[in-house]
Amino acid sequence: MSLEKQLFEENGIYQSARSLLTSLPQLESLGTPYFCSKFNCLYLDAKNNIMTKIGVISKIPRFKNDPGSDSIELEYLGTQERKSYLNINDRHVVFNKYSLNHLWQYLTEIAAHDIASKNGVATVNLHRSGFIFDEEDNFCIKREMQYFDGITVGEFSRHFYKTTKRYLRCLGQVFEKIVTNFKKIHDLGIIHRDINQKNILINHDREIVIIDFGISKIIDKDKLEQVKFEKLGLDKNLKEIISQDLEFTDTTYGGYGRMAPEIAKMETTGTKKSDLFSLGIMLYELLLNKDAFEKPKLQTMLNFRNSTRFNLIYDFVDRLTLPRAAKRAVGNSLLSSLNLDPQRRNYSDLHDAALALQRI
Repeated sequence: MSLEKQLFEENGIYQSARSLLTSLPQLESLGTPYFCSKFNCLYLDAKNNIMTKIGVISKIPRFKNDPGSDSIELEYLGTQERKSYLNINDRHVVFNKYSLNHLWQYLTEIAAHDIASKNGVATVNLHRSGFIFDEEDNFCIKREMQYFDGITVGEFSRHFYKTTKRYLRCLGQVFEKIVTNFKKIHDLGIIHRDINQKNILINHDREIVIIDFGISKIIDKDKLEQVKFEKLGLDKNLKEIISQDLEFTDTTYGGYGRMAPEIAKMETTGTKKSDLFSLGIMLYELLLNKDAFEKPKLQTMLNFRNSTRFNLIYDFVDRLTLPRAAKRAVGNSLLSSLNLDPQRRNYSDLHDAALALQRI
């Protein structure tokens, strides 16, 4: 048995990997991006109102011996490892269980975006998706989507933050929209898992959009039937592939400073209640215009998990400078959404806090 087939059969997804990769159309490459992170590059076509996001899935290896042999020794990302590869358009692309998991997450992001945008959620529309080989011959997923001319809510807070009634009322209006839209997302069977100030945009009309479903999770697989994969340029058989549980990496999801304690402790990979915890952290940060935790690490959230008397939560509430009624509503919201018991978290307290701020 080839090393490639053995690797994928160990995870029971060899055929899915083959089907998935052969279902993706190859798209044209682009020029110079205006922003790049470790795994993603963004391109802006303001004239046609299109934002393009390209994510690296796998590197092209430099083979040390015959790439056709079953046992492959190759130089990969600067280290010598034994890896598997798949032949895509006559290029030997390295794939292991981690890069396949990344590919599956990109496809889940595409599906989640499509489901949300078709069901009244404030998010951007996807136009088409496919794969490219970039200028360094990396295998990448390319997604073209609607461009939204706005700033992040974090930037909004930093630029306009003042402890004035006008700011607090505006914040209440914005946060009410945020809570309402995440309630819709959850009702659609989608868990975002990466709620933070950077992943919500706002424009001058105070309209918001939720972005970056890159590590989202679709728990209602029936909703995949709504996704018109063919319209996005993808094979409709991807519905079956995405519906499989390919989260076989032992990892945590989301930024440490906004991660629910149960995720930090790896009791779950994320639930609707975990998202509510992140919303509670966001409310606190927007009210105080500062991060809830300075230079957070995984241990920070584990310590939060072990704080049985909620000292950290009460400290949050004490720092707030608000009128009495608003402070009571916001305090109740933080005490419920940041509760160590996920079942105590709810939308209504977050919504009540947003309304209380608007009444200041």
